[in-house]
Amino acid sequence: FRRTYCAGCLPRGKNCLFMKAHCELVGNGLVRFCYECSDFPCRRLKALDKRYRTSYHMSMIENLGFIKERGIESFLEKETEKGECQE
Repeated sequence: FRRTYCAGCLPRGKNCLFMKAHCELVGNGLVRFCYECSDFPCRRLKALDKRYRTSYHMSMIENLGFIKERGIESFLEKETEKGECQE
């Protein structure tokens, strides 16, 4: 299938490559995060979220909700803690 894990576009200074082809707001950089759209979560994001829940056991929609409520810095701290060895 040649699909690889998405490392994220924002850290590389790009807009989401998957959504870019399907969303004018993301594609043109008019929104940085999908939650900024009045259509959030749109049909395409729900389909992508379903695939990520199945394949990677994470939810893009939940992550975006967390970022919206608490900010990107808090999200990155949470993810860093999750990835660290507990011992």
